Amino acid sequence: MVNYLLMITAEFENLTNLQPQGGCDDPNFSYFFKLNWLRPWFGLLCSLVITSSSPHLPDTLFSHARSCIRGLLLFKGGSKGPALARFHVKCGRCGEVSQKETCVTLSETVALPAGKATTNLIQKCKFCGRDGTITMIPGRGKPLTEEASQSAKHTPLMLFDCRGYEPVGYVFGSGWKAESIAGAKFDDIDLSGGEFAEYDEKGECPVMISNLRSTFDVVK
Repeated sequence: MVNYLLMITAEFENLTNLQPQGGCDDPNFSYFFKLNWLRPWFGLLCSLVITSSSPHLPDTLFSHARSCIRGLLLFKGGSKGPALARFHVKCGRCGEVSQKETCVTLSETVALPAGKATTNLIQKCKFCGRDGTITMIPGRGKPLTEEASQSAKHTPLMLFDCRGYEPVGYVFGSGWKAESIAGAKFDDIDLSGGEFAEYDEKGECPVMISNLRSTFDVVK
């Protein structure tokens, strides 16, 4: 089990408090991202593969492990929410490119095979047949403020408990809100084009969101 905290930042012009339309724990906000799948037994070799070679194992094994670790495989959630985003995923081992979408949403859960617990995504890898899950953990997100934007600091948005694979590339979509420095509200912001520009009649000035960036930080 590894927890990944989605962190975001952007450049603001006369705006602040960027967050999902229903707040940082919006149950209907869809998160789209790429996924990197790792075979369980490769996890035992990761430190060796990344840092050094072993005199006891052949170079071909490390080459094969590196190839699989870099592999990007697609898992698909069942979101029907308003956010739409598309991206390509290329497998680092076989080179196959997928055109499908992947997302998770707080309001959409599925039961785990054992016990009464639920998760937000459970899917079998098309390459090896193993299952992996992603469970969203609310309560860690905060609006991205003008102060954080000006200092280029990333702000936490959502925490993901990942088992069997990991998110490696978040995709900004629709369903956001923000407010101007003068207090005007901007709803249903679509960031799928990479930016947002409008005019604030209350403050009599242009407003803009640009240079969107995100990271997935490993947290305990």
